[in-house]
Amino acid sequence: MHNILFHFRHGHSERVYRLEFVSNQDFTDSEFYKWREAMTLGDLTLPTVQDVDKKAKAIQEALNYKFKENDIEEVSIGKSLWVEVGRGDEYC
Repeated sequence: MHNILFHFRHGHSERVYRLEFVSNQDFTDSEFYKWREAMTLGDLTLPTVQDVDKKAKAIQEALNYKFKENDIEEVSIGKSLWVEVGRGDEYC
């Protein structure tokens, strides 16, 4: 099992979740309104259409990325470090 962690921000708060606890379902209207309210109350700027377009382009580039031998070696080193350090259960 891989220990992939995601950092999520909601307003000014940030939390780390393991991949197994993250859903790929569409968010609900209620979840969106809570997020928007947290952003407004936190006096944070909402993302613009340009921000979303830029992120979509970065995601598409990542999906099309062709891994090289060096990339695979770095992932392998990261996995061995993960085993030495621990599973990261403190982030559950």
